[in-house]
Amino acid sequence: HPAEPINGCIVSNMLQGIRFEPGKEWTWPTGLIHPPECAKELVPFKVFAEELSGEEVLPFVPDGKNVCQDDDPRLSLLAIHLAEMVSTQGIATAMMEKDDWDFTAVYFTAIDHFCHSFMNYYSPRLPWVSEKDFEMYRHVIPAVYRLSDMMLGRMIEMAGPDATVVVCSDHGFQSGPLRLVETPHEPAGPAYWHRQYGILVASGPGIKRDERVYSATLSDICPTILSIYGLPVGEDMDGRVLTDIFEVLPSKTTIPSWDTTDGNGEDGMHHADIASSPEEAHELFQQFVALGYVEAPGESKQENANLADIECKYNLARNLNSLGRHEQAVPLFLELVQKSPWESRFIIHLSRTLASANRLEDAETVLSRAFDLATTVDPTVRLILAEIKAAQGDRQASYSELCAIEQQPYLGPGVLMHVGMC
Repeated sequence: HPAEPINGCIVSNMLQGIRFEPGKEWTWPTGLIHPPECAKELVPFKVFAEELSGEEVLPFVPDGKNVCQDDDPRLSLLAIHLAEMVSTQGIATAMMEKDDWDFTAVYFTAIDHFCHSFMNYYSPRLPWVSEKDFEMYRHVIPAVYRLSDMMLGRMIEMAGPDATVVVCSDHGFQSGPLRLVETPHEPAGPAYWHRQYGILVASGPGIKRDERVYSATLSDICPTILSIYGLPVGEDMDGRVLTDIFEVLPSKTTIPSWDTTDGNGEDGMHHADIASSPEEAHELFQQFVALGYVEAPGESKQENANLADIECKYNLARNLNSLGRHEQAVPLFLELVQKSPWESRFIIHLSRTLASANRLEDAETVLSRAFDLATTVDPTVRLILAEIKAAQGDRQASYSELCAIEQQPYLGPGVLMHVGMC
């Protein structure tokens, strides 16, 4: 957001910002749709959760009539996700019918949002999920996939047999026994539910049938689409053309960069002075709060400023670690521990960073002061301790720690992977 000024029509991710009050006109955020004159025609396709009835919700929760909604907000959450899902479909298909288009791209958030809210109840039942909750909500995820397939099918039908269709996802989702007992309490904690691998499917004229493509990444999608249209690929793009998918290799042409190409006002570039309003920024922020990616802000501006400072330093320290600059990350994590000594994530990262910087005694001291190492069963703490012991040359102590960790129930894939590597 705001919608980019392209040669065509585009709806921004502020779709949830559309409002309607009986007896009043529709209202929507400035910059929601380009060109603006398309807004009046498209915004009425927005569906609100309050418009949905049991007829629409019960296919997802067949026994939903037995849910006491005063105590259980999950039906309301389902309705919110469903309304967003069908709003996207309604507006997208309206745009496809309205114009003689060359390219259509639609981003569906539904599967991700539904999985974050209801994957816990997917079959098989997890030991920590009650039988009652499992029976009530186990149908949600299969129903969402069925509806998604129906929506995609309608779009493919509208596009026609001469269209090339590409379906991809930015990640997968834990759906089996490696689902988390609880979501980590930190920013982007819900992302721990994501599996690394998503999907890529392509079909259409000139696309190989019944073949596989390997090593594809999200960065490859744009260069590949450019080549389908016979357009040059930017030399500054991170991705590559997925040549494996074509029956006949497309001719390869390049330009230095699309970012510096004059598009005669139709290249999607915003003017430098454009800015969204505080109200729109708040609306978008609340979407992230609802998904659990960030915590709801408090009323104190100073408190919010302090929290923002803490998270900025946390992210900076994590980035420094990823670049191997551990000594620079140490003082940042140390400051975070001093400011928020109750936050175990800061203590864990400080200890692991010290170990990575080969300050093994300091790393062990941090752990011993924060945790009772004789009794704690926290697998992450014990794993760091095992890594420290191995680095100190005490392989037997490290091995004993790893064997003890492996026996614990409900370990996530990240912990098991580290145990195996050690």
